[in-house]
Amino acid sequence: MGFAVANLDLILVPAGLLMMFTYHLYLIYQILKYPSTTVIGFENLNRIAWVEHMMQSARYFVQADFYISTPIANMPVNQVQRSVIRANNFWHLGLRLLYFAMAFLFWSFGPIPMFVSIMIMVVLLFFLDSNSTPLHHYRPAAKHPEKKKVED
Repeated sequence: MGFAVANLDLILVPAGLLMMFTYHLYLIYQILKYPSTTVIGFENLNRIAWVEHMMQSARYFVQADFYISTPIANMPVNQVQRSVIRANNFWHLGLRLLYFAMAFLFWSFGPIPMFVSIMIMVVLLFFLDSNSTPLHHYRPAAKHPEKKKVED
């Protein structure tokens, strides 16, 4: 009873999926504990500052119109920031599910292409998800006094 090529599915597929799951567990840990080391944490910080500034000098913006475009509403900035961050995180989650689907697509060509694609994907995602740029410490936007109209 020897090792058959058909048994590669039993070894490479679980090994590849374990590699993907392990990487994403590592990424979740990094996002939760050290967000400045990931691109997702860097984007979340920028989105928090963006929402804060949009909610103060300009309240109309097409991309996040669900809260930001409400004129002079008594909407807390924290709630809008959480919603924008949550939407961004769900977008990233959807992309990650597509990456897993790509691995299963390559499985239709055999276990070896699937395993190789997962190895390449994990290496690329590690470099794309890592952030070495220091975070910019945004200051709250200063409230500008309303400009007085100059009458002729």
